[in-house]
Amino acid sequence: MKVDFKDWLKKERIKKGLSQAELAEKSGVVLYTISNYERGLTKPRIDKIKKLCEALDVEVTKITKYLGD
Repeated sequence: MKVDFKDWLKKERIKKGLSQAELAEKSGVVLYTISNYERGLTKPRIDKIKKLCEALDVEVTKITKYLGD
């Protein structure tokens, strides 16, 4: 079963007990940007992926399968 980045991000954020605002503060990624990622409106650049992974305590290499095209 294929999981998109948007679904993965929301699942990981909730698993860590974080709101979008808390993830934004912890990662340094703007709140509306995180919201757009989770709604599938935009896809993250590598610098944002690194910040999100660090904030979620996930290795970047673990999420490459969710990034798609």
